[in-house]
Amino acid sequence: MPSFRKIEVLVLLQVLRMLLNHVGEERFLKGVSLYLKKKLYGNSVTNDLWEGIGTATGALVRHESTLNPFKCLYQAST
Repeated sequence: MPSFRKIEVLVLLQVLRMLLNHVGEERFLKGVSLYLKKKLYGNSVTNDLWEGIGTATGALVRHESTLNPFKCLYQAST
């Protein structure tokens, strides 16, 4: 595996770990479960994961890829 690929994987793992710590392990796992069940036999895009976690937490979770590919915004829904 080329070095840049290892870096990408490590960054992704850190982003997921930060999200897990922010929303809590139980809600994070529930969100991932919702995402996997919804996309079991279909294609997926990045926002689908954020939507699943948002549903599990009851909050708006957005991935702002146009500003920064690893920036995650978490806002309490009103």
